[in-house]
Amino acid sequence: MSLIAKVFWPLGLEDRSEHANLQVASLTRQHHARVLINAQTVLACARFLNYKPMNDLCKMTKGVLINMAEQKSSYTHEEILTCGRGEMFGPGNAQLPLPPMLMFDRITDISETGGEKGKGYIRADFKIHKDLWFFPCHFEGDPVMPGCLGLDALWQLTGFYLGWLGEPGKGRAISTGEVKFTGMVTPETKLVEYEIDFKRVMRGRLVLGIANGQVKADGETVFTAQDLRVALFQ
Repeated sequence: MSLIAKVFWPLGLEDRSEHANLQVASLTRQHHARVLINAQTVLACARFLNYKPMNDLCKMTKGVLINMAEQKSSYTHEEILTCGRGEMFGPGNAQLPLPPMLMFDRITDISETGGEKGKGYIRADFKIHKDLWFFPCHFEGDPVMPGCLGLDALWQLTGFYLGWLGEPGKGRAISTGEVKFTGMVTPETKLVEYEIDFKRVMRGRLVLGIANGQVKADGETVFTAQDLRVALFQ
């Protein structure tokens, strides 16, 4: 089991964490370290610091544990709901909306590498049925899934990706570039798929994800969005 943790280490503690076999992936001027750890490493660190309870580990190091969550390559609907309740990444961090505004059922694949630009990607899907809440009102007698909901799904997934990376802060959609609609999602559609490929992730005082996304209905692309931007704010 892999865990992703955010820790604010005090000055000079980087060497100690290195001895504790923590892999420091990035370090800012504020000594903000993103640390990838597993269960064995947690125990090694605790033993090195002569502290067994994980809850007291940060007290011993005078650090502040910001975020710890199991980092997986896919997530079920039940797991996604824990993110909507603020449990997955912790209070004050990236959080998905809950139904009915949650616009996907599961995350089928997520990676920090690969994708169109080699900067990471996320894939998700959404089962469509005639009883979904938006069909009766958009439009009566001519039911179509609002395009803005598909766009929001892409923003939701972009924000989830930033939290999955271990970055702290509340997610907010900033903007998008060109959006093109080439099809529709109707009650006859069986499955909507979302594909997001990251172009850049900025990590600093402002955490910002920039990505291209597309929405597919039963395998056919129905719209694309360029330069999706989501930021995390503390």
